[in-house]
Amino acid sequence: MRIRIKKRKLKKNKVYKKFAKLFENTKLLYTVLILFLVVLVVPFFVIFFRLDQNIVKTNLEGYVRDTEGRPVTDAKIILQEKEVTSNSDGYYQIDGLLFGNFDIQISKNGYHTYEESISLKRFSNSMDFELDLQEFGEMKIYLKLPEDSAFFSEEFAIAINDQLLDVEGDLSVDTGKLLTGSYLLTIVSPFYETYSETIQVDPGYQELTINLKPASELLGQVTDWLSGKPVEPDRVEINTEGKFVELRSDYIDGNRIILENLNASNSIILRIFKDGYHTLDFNVDLELGLNNIGTIAMVPEGRVPLLEYLDGNSLLQVANYDGTELKTIHTVAGNCTLFMSDSRYAAYRCKDVYYLIDYMNEYLTSSIGADSDEYSYDMFSASIFEVYPNAIDKVVQRTLTGTKVIYSENETVTSVGASKSSTLVFTASNSVWSISKDAEGLKKVSDGIFTVGDLNRAGTKVLLYNQVGDKNNIWYLDLVSGEKSKLTQAASTYTSVRFINSEEFVYLDGTNLYKQSVNSDTPTKLREGVTVVTPIFDSTLLHLLVNERQALFNLETGKMVLTPKR
Repeated sequence: MRIRIKKRKLKKNKVYKKFAKLFENTKLLYTVLILFLVVLVVPFFVIFFRLDQNIVKTNLEGYVRDTEGRPVTDAKIILQEKEVTSNSDGYYQIDGLLFGNFDIQISKNGYHTYEESISLKRFSNSMDFELDLQEFGEMKIYLKLPEDSAFFSEEFAIAINDQLLDVEGDLSVDTGKLLTGSYLLTIVSPFYETYSETIQVDPGYQELTINLKPASELLGQVTDWLSGKPVEPDRVEINTEGKFVELRSDYIDGNRIILENLNASNSIILRIFKDGYHTLDFNVDLELGLNNIGTIAMVPEGRVPLLEYLDGNSLLQVANYDGTELKTIHTVAGNCTLFMSDSRYAAYRCKDVYYLIDYMNEYLTSSIGADSDEYSYDMFSASIFEVYPNAIDKVVQRTLTGTKVIYSENETVTSVGASKSSTLVFTASNSVWSISKDAEGLKKVSDGIFTVGDLNRAGTKVLLYNQVGDKNNIWYLDLVSGEKSKLTQAASTYTSVRFINSEEFVYLDGTNLYKQSVNSDTPTKLREGVTVVTPIFDSTLLHLLVNERQALFNLETGKMVLTPKR
């Protein structure tokens, strides 16, 4: 045991002695200490003060997702002036980075930008980021004109959900900030097709280009050709490419026809149907933009008697109200006038001969001439009541089958008038008398010097002329009560006094046409330049000759339409 212990001590002492001997050299000792510091202390300072940043590079990788965990594609990541984008999986990787604390920025249209300071470790780093969707979106809309047209009209109405937007000079529209979602975008212009589409406003900024297509709009109002009153069509068809198709009801608003998005280079035909009217084909040559064609006049069904002068002859005619489907029933040499008409018959006076035409069935029913200078034609019995002042038989009815004496007493008859009823009125030298067409019920109804103007159809009222020098006045006489009154305020050259209904009448003062009531002395001026006026009974129409042109005048609306020239 002792021997071993001694050996160990000897060995230990030898090592100690060697080190002691080694450190007896001071220079060597300093060298060892410096090496010790370099190996142990310097790395500490390098690491603590990050003096190795430019030597040791690191990287960063990870995923960019939204708040729902979905990958965000093409997100832009900026770090240490390096920029990368995420792929379709949202993955990104940035190499060659310095470790340490740096600001990172991640952005994507439609998302709130992410900005944060991150700490990068040496060698490698993995970080995932989450982006929040924006609640708003913004859109810029560009309107593109056709390449072959530089035309531009400022007549645009552009709206998103009925909220109008402004169009800039470069044909662009900024919507401003909008909540994300679906919106109805409409573009209305008379020069381009209407655009109406639902657009999706996503978070962020978007652009939309809309190609404008040139187009025409059409606006027209259907009216009655005679009265000018609105007419609501039963059906409207349109022909744009050689075939008629019915318009949808939303293109018709009452009597208005409103068409949009028509081909501006086309001609169209509108075919309009309405019960009681002739079917109308209306042609329109479209122009770019709004085509306001105004009134589309529909002609009521029915026929009207007309009179035309041609080569010294009078043509007794019948036609539609607008002069179409004109047919000559009879031709008479010389000048004639349209004397009287109703809804079926028309009487023409040609010198002293009267022609009665059934114009609805288009034939001449009778003609009868007068032998005396003073007479009255009765269209309703196709007879003439003639006055012979100096003969024994003073009033005689002439028909196609013979003659009949109506009055043969002592009074000197000066004029006679007939009505649709059985009543006749004649004037004597200083009195007014009534009698039936059967020569019964002779009755003196008034005193005074008058000539007969016209009787109403019921034979209860008569209009009379009272001569004042070379002028006259118009009087009214009630055959039932015997009351009479002067209707004109001053004497003039009144002619063509004619009842148009039981209370009202028309007359000419020179070439001015007036309407008046038997209960008033105040007339209403209707037209100027009228030389002949003929009421068309059972209607509100007057047949006029105005400046040598035939015309129809609507008493209800005051509208006059000229019948077309041949």
